[in-house]
Amino acid sequence: EDYTDDWREVTDLTEKLHEGDVLTCRIKSIQKNRYQVFLTCRESDMRNNRFQNYQNMDQSRALEVSDAIRSLAETFYARTNVLSQQFVNASSSSGPYSIAKCIQVLESIEEVNMQTYLKAIEKLQDKRWRETFIEMSAYCRMGWLASL
Repeated sequence: EDYTDDWREVTDLTEKLHEGDVLTCRIKSIQKNRYQVFLTCRESDMRNNRFQNYQNMDQSRALEVSDAIRSLAETFYARTNVLSQQFVNASSSSGPYSIAKCIQVLESIEEVNMQTYLKAIEKLQDKRWRETFIEMSAYCRMGWLASL
């Protein structure tokens, strides 16, 4: 359905539209000095949209856009694979810097109270902190735990 107020019959629009309604509109004009954006929701004004512009592109431009989209998708999938591998490595229960190893070392320290223990476990979720914790001397571990 087409809606327009054209600066008149605003009461008619408020009866038709309600908070939360979703409209598809197009920016008609912008007046930056007045902080106003004029929209059009008329079907006739909406016909000239981006999808039709894409269909009217020349073949070489369409191929460029297609290649760019394909490249973005490949980059996205590569990054997703790297991040998932990092997650698997970080959550691994074996290895010299695993959470299990850190808990074993942490529980071997008799002077650690529960509050400090829980803060340390929270920090040790990060692989960098696990590596640092395991490589520290016993004296430095005590200082680190006291600082939490």
